[in-house]
Amino acid sequence: MSAVNIKPAFTPRRIAWLVVKLAIFAVVLTFVVGALVDRFRAVDWRNLRPDAACLGGAVALLAMSGVVSGTGYRMLLVSFGYPIRWTTMLGVVWVSQLGKYVPGKLLSVAGGMWLLKKQNVPVAVGMAINVMLMGLYVVVGLMVAAPLVVFEKLTLLGPLTWLWSLLILAGGVVMLHPRVFVGAINLGLRRLGREPLASRLCLRDYGGPLAMVCFQWLLIGMAFWLAARSVADVPLARAPFVISATALAVTIGFVAVFAPAGLGVREGLLLLLLAPLLGDATTAIVIVSVRFFQVVVEASLAGVGAIILRLTPAPAPEPPR
Repeated sequence: MSAVNIKPAFTPRRIAWLVVKLAIFAVVLTFVVGALVDRFRAVDWRNLRPDAACLGGAVALLAMSGVVSGTGYRMLLVSFGYPIRWTTMLGVVWVSQLGKYVPGKLLSVAGGMWLLKKQNVPVAVGMAINVMLMGLYVVVGLMVAAPLVVFEKLTLLGPLTWLWSLLILAGGVVMLHPRVFVGAINLGLRRLGREPLASRLCLRDYGGPLAMVCFQWLLIGMAFWLAARSVADVPLARAPFVISATALAVTIGFVAVFAPAGLGVREGLLLLLLAPLLGDATTAIVIVSVRFFQVVVEASLAGVGAIILRLTPAPAPEPPR
């Protein structure tokens, strides 16, 4: 059994980096919270009548997203030769996902690796799968977000934003090629001091997880559209715009290591992107309500996952090789 190298918890460099991340997070959160408060003051609460069916649909899609995430994770485990139970995999994913609410977001990965290790999945395999899924999540998220710029004529990155968007689409297609994607993952694993993926890994090994990631982005985006639909007249024809805007905001929030669960970053970007469609006040309601329901759904799934893991018999230890 390979040991996990653990660096000292506190070093001057790590403490300084933590202080910087917390300072950036505090500035972003203060600005976004202030902007949301200003917009909430313009809400006509007496005439606000949310559509319960649309809100219920949004919550259901968020919960389904959690199931899809666990399914993609298990597909990768099977390709690595570790076909653990589907329900056990859901328990691992749902419990470990709460770690993203801790600054740094590493607790989610570490927690998942630890729970998988209890199911006789080596730490190296758990790390490799986490890196693969995070890579797929970011690449697909940027590709889903790219049409937002092209079709809505946004200039987030200056007058050539459309060109950057097309480059992201083209780069995403190239990046998803098995040799390119696996090569990039192996490079990242080597930099982390981990064993690289097997060279035999091909498209069929992560084609299923890739489809699950795409489906997950669709579910998350449609959850936002249903939440918007519950308080405003947003036609289905505008759903692609909402999905792309959501993908951009959630992806940037995901890679912003200073923001737990993208808090503040995601909300700030959604304020900029959705306000022209929904209006400032309605956008604020949608953003806050979806965040609230997402936390409730993820906490509930984590509770169910903890029960699943508690009731799942521990597998017999693997014989020494």
